[in-house]
Amino acid sequence: MKKWQFMLASLLLVTASASATCNLTVRNSLQSCYIGTRLYEVLVPTLYTSNGAMLIAYHGKGDTAANFSSTSGLISTAKKYGYVIVFPQGEISDDGTRTWNGYWNPFFIKTPPPDDVTFTASIISTLESALAVSPKKIFLTGFSNGGWIEHRIAIELGTDIAAISTMGSGPWIEPYNQHDAMPAALTPVSVLIFFDDSGVANGGSLYCGGLYTNDNTTRAGADDSFNFWTAADKATPNTSTQLCTSEGGSPTSLSIKSSTGGLSNTVVQFYRLIGGIHKWYAATALNISPGTKTYPYNPNLNSTTGTTMVDIVSKFVLAHPKP
Repeated sequence: MKKWQFMLASLLLVTASASATCNLTVRNSLQSCYIGTRLYEVLVPTLYTSNGAMLIAYHGKGDTAANFSSTSGLISTAKKYGYVIVFPQGEISDDGTRTWNGYWNPFFIKTPPPDDVTFTASIISTLESALAVSPKKIFLTGFSNGGWIEHRIAIELGTDIAAISTMGSGPWIEPYNQHDAMPAALTPVSVLIFFDDSGVANGGSLYCGGLYTNDNTTRAGADDSFNFWTAADKATPNTSTQLCTSEGGSPTSLSIKSSTGGLSNTVVQFYRLIGGIHKWYAATALNISPGTKTYPYNPNLNSTTGTTMVDIVSKFVLAHPKP
């Protein structure tokens, strides 16, 4: 963690200690904690031991920490694998819904916009100290807008983050005709990417990116996500075939793509959810052919990779700590 982040996190730790209602000595019980006025929920499972792992899970736009903690299925896998699970809560946007301030947030007009990166840095600092979490085993996951902020946090806090997993989210969204350059990732990070292939929905294709006419934004798609992190990690892709015919085009025949041999042993793993929709699939089996909205399909999923979203996420991140 950078010096300025550590100093700020230390200051916020005093605030958190003064206002928090959580008791981190309690096991297997979800606690509501605060950094200043900002809420995050945390559960420390019975199986957790010192120098263990922590997974921070970000809800989608319009959701809450409480709802995502109860519906995501991640509490069960945290108890199963023995890692600390954390559910931060986004701030309320001017449109009245909770969201995250990723690159580049066309939904937040409030001033100043929330600093979700520093919020996350403070959660990490607080729980590393309180629970003796390993600094090599801090992971992120999230859905949609929650996955979007993950990309930003991994880029800016990569020294603290070992691996991330995103569902249905690219690294940026911006107003149409706005073209910002993505900042370089400071540190290589392993990345697991899920994208449903529901095609054109709500006025645009999330899978293949491009113009999303529903809100007149341009969105990063599957190829943007995969290619950004492959380049950032200096990893080698297993194929030159792209996931889409073009930006805003159609999915190709690929259902899986990976890049390996990245700096610090990082990898990038992509899974297409055939027949799926923009949804966090929790404990739903994802290996049932042919693929529907209820049971999206990927033929490459098995007992080794995991067959449910929460199990796949858990196995992937736990296998990719920092060296």
